[in-house]
Amino acid sequence: SNTFLDLARQGLIFGRMKDLLLALTAGDKQSVCRTTRSLLAIGATSGADLATGLLMTLSCERFRSRMD
Repeated sequence: SNTFLDLARQGLIFGRMKDLLLALTAGDKQSVCRTTRSLLAIGATSGADLATGLLMTLSCERFRSRMD
């Protein structure tokens, strides 16, 4: 987890997270499901922690865009 945080601080994205982001932006439901499963398979909770952080970030950004 510390490594992921350090990489994010440097502006680098973990490969499986990047794959999920690309699938989300492409709107390909099958790819989103596949890449989500791949991300969740990391460690005991690390993948779920990353996915939760991504979901919270996207939710906050969506909320902010509605407030503007």
